[in-house]
This record gives sequence, structure tokens and C-alpha cells, in this order.
Amino acid sequence: MPCVAVTGLTDWEMPEESFFVMKVEGLCIGSSGVNNKNKRVGYVLYCKRKLNAKMEIFAWIIQNIFTQFVQDQWLVMMQKKMVLFQFRVFVSDCDGDYSQLKAILANIDHFSANDIIATKHNASR
Repeated sequence: MPCVAVTGLTDWEMPEESFFVMKVEGLCIGSSGVNNKNKRVGYVLYCKRKLNAKMEIFAWIIQNIFTQFVQDQWLVMMQKKMVLFQFRVFVSDCDGDYSQLKAILANIDHFSANDIIATKHNASR
């Protein structure tokens, strides 16, 4: 599910809120020109210029997109009686951006409740 972040907005551009999410029907892979009847949704996240803007975006994605994805995967594995389901753990890998790590730590209980293990891969060369 695509997610676009528009960051660095000013008080003039966004006077009432510091963070706003717009759900957009058709903002998905394969909808533009290929299948304009595709009703799947994507999200546009608007965020003011502020100290923890990236962390707020990552936290929203964890709570509203990533966790739903994980739960959907568990449901499919249960329905198909897949062997993987018995292990009941999902690994989430991130590149180690400080805001990502901070969002993960702020949502560690959320990760635990959904059997998600967060990992960080090695730095690129």
C-alpha cells in the first residue's frame, strides 16, 4: 500500500494541524493508466517542519499500515494451514535511520503484542 510523505510544511501551509493523513482511493501500484478502476487505497502524510516529524511518520506507518499487513499475513497463513504460522513471528528490517529506530522503540509494546521482531541491517558501503 503506497505511502507518500510531504514534510517540512509551514504554519502558513498547514495552519490547523501538525500532522494530517489523507486516504486516497486509487493511489496504488497498477492503478494509473493500467487499471483506473482499482479501488485500493494509498496514503499521503502531511507533516509540519518540526523536530520529530520523521519519527511521527514512521510511527504512523508502523501502527496503521505495517501492523495491518502483518496481521493479514498471519490470517492467510492460518487459513492455508501453512507450517510457518506455528513459528508466529514476523521480522521487520530497517536501515537504521535514527527516526525509524526511535519510532520502533516508542512502539516496542505494539511490536511485542503483534509478534514482530525489529532488526537493523548492516550499513551500506
